[in-house]
Amino acid sequence: MRKRPETSSSSGSQRRPIKQPSNANSTTSLSSSMKSIRSGSVWIILSTVIIYSCYSVHYYQFENLPSPLTADQAGKRGFSEFQAIKHVKALTDFGPHPVGSDSLDLALQYVLAEVENMKEKRGENSADNTILVSSHIDTVFSTGGAGDCSSCVAVMLELARGISQRAHGFKNGVIFLFNTGEEEGLSGAHSFITQHPWSKTIRLAVDLEAMGVGGKSGIFQAGPHPWAIENFASAAKYPSGNIIAQDLFSAGVIKSATDFQVYKDVAGLSGLDFAFTDNGAVYHTKNDKLDLLKSGSLQHVGENMLAFLLRIASSPHLPKGKDMDRELKTGHDTAIFFDILGTYMIVYSQRFASMLHNSVILQSLLIWAASLFMGGSSAIISLGLSCLSAILMMLFSISFSAFVAFILPQISPSPVPYVAKSIAGNYYKIGSSYLAVFWLVPPAFAYGLLEATLTPARLPKPLKLATLLMGLASPILISSGTFIRLAGTIIGMAVRFDRNPGGTPEWLWNVIISTFIAVCICLTFIYILSYVHISGAKLSIILAISILFGLSLTLVLSGFTQPFTEDTARAVNVVHVVDASGRYGEKQDPLSYISLFSNTPGKLEKEVEQIKEGFKCGEDKVVDFVAFSVNYGCWTHDDTESGWSESDIPTLHVDSDTRGEERLTRVSIDTKSSTRWSLAINTQEIEDFVLKGNSDELIPYGNKTSVDGWHHIQFSGGKESPEEV
Repeated sequence: MRKRPETSSSSGSQRRPIKQPSNANSTTSLSSSMKSIRSGSVWIILSTVIIYSCYSVHYYQFENLPSPLTADQAGKRGFSEFQAIKHVKALTDFGPHPVGSDSLDLALQYVLAEVENMKEKRGENSADNTILVSSHIDTVFSTGGAGDCSSCVAVMLELARGISQRAHGFKNGVIFLFNTGEEEGLSGAHSFITQHPWSKTIRLAVDLEAMGVGGKSGIFQAGPHPWAIENFASAAKYPSGNIIAQDLFSAGVIKSATDFQVYKDVAGLSGLDFAFTDNGAVYHTKNDKLDLLKSGSLQHVGENMLAFLLRIASSPHLPKGKDMDRELKTGHDTAIFFDILGTYMIVYSQRFASMLHNSVILQSLLIWAASLFMGGSSAIISLGLSCLSAILMMLFSISFSAFVAFILPQISPSPVPYVAKSIAGNYYKIGSSYLAVFWLVPPAFAYGLLEATLTPARLPKPLKLATLLMGLASPILISSGTFIRLAGTIIGMAVRFDRNPGGTPEWLWNVIISTFIAVCICLTFIYILSYVHISGAKLSIILAISILFGLSLTLVLSGFTQPFTEDTARAVNVVHVVDASGRYGEKQDPLSYISLFSNTPGKLEKEVEQIKEGFKCGEDKVVDFVAFSVNYGCWTHDDTESGWSESDIPTLHVDSDTRGEERLTRVSIDTKSSTRWSLAINTQEIEDFVLKGNSDELIPYGNKTSVDGWHHIQFSGGKESPEEV
């Protein structure tokens, strides 16, 4: 009889090998899958935290405005936004007040009355050395100009009131210049700085401007001498400004000019140029109105300017014009400046910037070389793969973003619907290259220096990640708010960029905006790219991004997200064109029609549908306005005769045309009832000319300048505008 095998597990018994369950591999796979899901969730949460942190930085830096003060709270010597707002309302109530208009006369009388009231209370003072504070009262013809620049004039009036109560302690005088003609070619500032006797006493110029409505008024031009920006950084309560804006302005990316250009280029003065930039899309449109002026905007710039003026007006060291140039050549240098969260401003010279950037570049190269030397061939391979991953990430991100931007005009009524830098920047003395230093130094030293040079053993992965995230905190803190503000600025520029309507491809600005955003995101995430790969969360992240992209695309296609709003709309120009061209001896037969065009890229079908006046749109509706051309527009001849008399049409008559050694032609122009008119002379056909109006010589003979072969003459004299030329 056989005995059954023992099943007990005594110490002396033998065990048979136990076969692994068939589902062991699936259990391991499930564990790995769960780990991947957890990693994906962690990275999605981390990405959300980074994005939220960036927007938090932007909000604190640009949206956090001081509380407005009443007149009682500010006192006689302080700044009250409530008082300044009264001036903005009074000026905007006059409606559009361009040069030559009756409403501008009313606006001038209002400002003059306010100034006279201050003089009665305080009296006049004069000084040998003065500081100029300037802005313009006039607006473009389409807007009441709450932002551009009634807000600036209001700030100056309130500053003048407060300054007048303290002037007895000043060593330098303060001149408040309320000029006109800024929108017509900076003529008011030019007239003052070249003709007024006070101009010889000015040592420093401060200009207040607006390229939007409200928000923080930041410095977008400073210098060339650093004295003004250094004192502003020390005195201002809420300093705001960044040299990036100055670099963009100097490079011609921002297609506009301010009175500060006159003070700097014509008079050789140094100083500061401030501007409001919020809601840049409403700049020079009917939507530049008081309702969009954020509470606290005027208090912000007012308190900053008051503290700054009190500091420099009391200073015995105010540099003098020629002395500034001499000091610049013998040691001083242009300034690099930027604010940190709108609470502190850093200022240092370009000379120091060059030394700092060169040092950072050399130390970074040293760290990389040490890492490669210590790691050997494996480190070289790892570095190559890392660089390749970074390049592929950047290329794919930019390519995909550009592709989406390119097709966006096909699915949306508007193409602008929502609305190795360190080395190169250092070489070309680009001030904004300081950003590259912040993106290079903290992560490199936090991770590279710690792992490559201080510890022979490899650090645990969680510690590496924590160290790297701490290194990312500094560049995010310094630059994320600026990056977001720059994106908004680019969108604002795109809305009004098309100088010759229809001449810019519809996809161009979308590609520019999307590329900029893609680069910013890559800069933020490129340092943690390797950790994303190791975590196994690639599929989870790709899935989340795809869902977000699909949702965004659905919102655009459905029309749920509108490209423009009632307050931020595309500006459409409506021009009654009278083509009175003709040749000598021919009878004029004026052609009259209405033309629609927009400086915002895109078609005008939606606007034409709302107007319903028989407009036909296309690229064949070209209009040559000499100063610019409309390459895409809309025409209609319906009702163009109503309200227009042939007797009002300006006429041009050739009085004589003689030919000898040189051809001399005498032409007379009757401007009829026009109070604002312009004349363009083709300098490629006409060698030189003299212009007389109502027997007064307006432009003398000799040495005329031209742009693109045309000499442009503008007159906006209102009732005083010459009628016979």
